[in-house]
Order: sequence, then structure tokens, then C-alpha cells
Amino acid sequence: MKYIAIKLSFLSIFCFSCNKTPINTGCGIVRCPTETRSVTINTVDSNNQGIEAVKIEAVNFRTGKTYKDLQNHMNIGFGKIFSYRLFSAPTDFAESGDPVQVMITSGTGKIVRVSMTVSGGKCACSVKLISGPETINIE
Repeated sequence: MKYIAIKLSFLSIFCFSCNKTPINTGCGIVRCPTETRSVTINTVDSNNQGIEAVKIEAVNFRTGKTYKDLQNHMNIGFGKIFSYRLFSAPTDFAESGDPVQVMITSGTGKIVRVSMTVSGGKCACSVKLISGPETINIE
């Protein structure tokens, strides 16, 4: 019985370590999950139905970096859900979080601005939305 318990513990350690990939960061090699996490938003109309954004841009106020053509990073939603990947590079953001403004243009030309705080860091594996909306009415 003791032999089986030892074998199971080694097997579980091996399995959990398989889900992580070594990534060279500003802090040396860090073992990160294989799936990349990103900050995403969903755009909806006034009836809370998915609606496509014509243009999405963002500005990181700390760095001044501008992100353009974010509408091209749409997740597959089969015409009912319009979800966009905004940020995925953790080194673009401070560990404590950066203030970001996102400007979304609808098909009617209306521009909606939302504020959010996004964190990352030179040692982080992925970005994280600290505050701000994930679903945005653009109509």
C-alpha cells in the first residue's frame, strides 16, 4: 500500500508539472501555465445582444503605449458573441496595475470610452484585469 501511495504522489507531481512551460522573463526562467491568459471584453447593444465593434484602440497611461486595431483580435463567437482579446503581454504592464483607457467605435460611429486597470509585470506569466468592465454596451 505504501508503494502505491509513493507512486501516486510521483505521478501527480509529474502530471501537474506537465501543464507548465519554462518562460524566460526579466526575473529569469519562470514556470508558467501553457495556456496564455489575456484581458478580453465583450461588446453588446442596449438589449445585451452581441454587436460587432468597428474599431478598438487603447492607451496605457503609465507608459503612453497605444494599442491599435484590437478589433482584429476577435474570439470566435459565431455571430452571437463579440469578444475581443485586448492585452496578452504581461511585460507591458506594471505588477501593481496600470490605468488603461479603451476606445470602442460602434457601427453607427459612436465612440465609447472605458477605463480599466490591467496588471502584469516582468515576472508575471500573464496579464490580469484588476478593475473595469468585461462587457461593454456600445450602442
